[in-house]
Amino acid sequence: MYEDFDYFVEIENSFDPEINRLKDKFNYDINSNLQIVRKQIDTAKTINSFLTIMNTAFKVCNNPHTSYFSQNGFKYIRNNDDELFYLSDTIFDNKNDSIRIAWRMSQYSLNKKHNIPVTYKQGNYILYYDLKVGNKRYPAGSKIIKLNNIATNQFLKNHSFGKNRYWDNKNKTFYYSFKTIISEFDKITLTIIRPDSKEEENIEIDFKTTKVKKRGFKLISKYDHKQVHYYKESKVLFINLPSMSNLDFYINEIKEIQAEISENGLEKVIIDIRGNGGGNDYVWIGLMQYINKEDLIIHDNIAMKKNDFRLKAKPELKNKPTFEYYNEKYICTKDTVYTFKSSDDGLKYDKNIFILQNRAIFSSSLSFSSIAINNKKIIRIGEPSSYLVGYGVGSTPSIFMLPNSKFLFRMATSLDISKGIENHEELNSVDIEVPYTIEQLRRRNQEYNTNSEDFLFNKDDAFMKAVSYKVGLN
Repeated sequence: MYEDFDYFVEIENSFDPEINRLKDKFNYDINSNLQIVRKQIDTAKTINSFLTIMNTAFKVCNNPHTSYFSQNGFKYIRNNDDELFYLSDTIFDNKNDSIRIAWRMSQYSLNKKHNIPVTYKQGNYILYYDLKVGNKRYPAGSKIIKLNNIATNQFLKNHSFGKNRYWDNKNKTFYYSFKTIISEFDKITLTIIRPDSKEEENIEIDFKTTKVKKRGFKLISKYDHKQVHYYKESKVLFINLPSMSNLDFYINEIKEIQAEISENGLEKVIIDIRGNGGGNDYVWIGLMQYINKEDLIIHDNIAMKKNDFRLKAKPELKNKPTFEYYNEKYICTKDTVYTFKSSDDGLKYDKNIFILQNRAIFSSSLSFSSIAINNKKIIRIGEPSSYLVGYGVGSTPSIFMLPNSKFLFRMATSLDISKGIENHEELNSVDIEVPYTIEQLRRRNQEYNTNSEDFLFNKDDAFMKAVSYKVGLN
């Protein structure tokens, strides 16, 4: 087990392009945290417990791309911590190396009783819906200032080990997943301040005995379904893209209304990726090909660490110049411009495309957002992602295998430098910042059609900003 763990640490240090940046810029030391995890191996008596330890190691890397590599449909086992690990049979044998695959289901997925509707906003953890505990109701907008008599963010930080952390760019601080951490407790005391008061008020919750009004945890994660809609009066094409999948659905939906669009005209295309956790880049590439009149140009400039042993198989890169990024030497391994031709039977749209985004986008959806850097017709409205890594073209994970247990894991090993290394962080940004309001969060978590024309045109600030946008006047 130690050999497998140490192999993962070696791979992390050899390939992860962000490890030094996290330490130097955000004071987050992955290696120190990995050494803490390593001490747990002595307690691992079964494959289940070792899988738990390795999963914690992946989590402290603070990159969702660092995880077990998995497929669906595996048998599962339960460990003592109520976490499910889906285990496969042997996938194939290659020179007697059996490959094994695992996937973790979190405790929260198994236990959804901790239904406290909380979001992080402007440095505070706030109820975005009324919270009913027993016979008492606490209004939306109330701030949760303490947990068990400790300042909320500090309490969550104290219990955040092995869990993702997120970045508040405005306040330059980490914040944490309230739902994930609270799900580990059977009892909790919340100290709140109501919106119309300055008085502190304690709420003691025993999740085993106290009835808590259930509300979802979809952090601004809006619409539950994919959608394409053409608003004839305003000549707006709205595409709701909750994940980078099902390209055929979107193309077919556009084709069904294409005649109507051609007859009445098209002034705005608005693509909503809020809450989109990623998927396949060819979904947004295919959409852009079908919508745009112009060809889609993508700058694919990728850098890898110079000590990456895989570069030995590419002697043509041997004499290429290196550059430093947070005290580590890198080499540009790919410098390509791709042209994706506009579809002959597409919309041939030649005006601005508006991307609505929020802090919950990641991976492929962030790649889509980042192409706005080199395409002035694409305008991003909303909030930057709260993920510190995983943005930009070229962040597709590589697959590795633990040498003894044979479990596969994945890791992003390249860095997008298409905007220049000095401007790498600009890839995760917006052109027009429009934060969410508590009212919007409430509506998105009620039985309320947030895809409706009334909501979009009258209550959705980001959508309304896109509709009212005037070229050269914003």
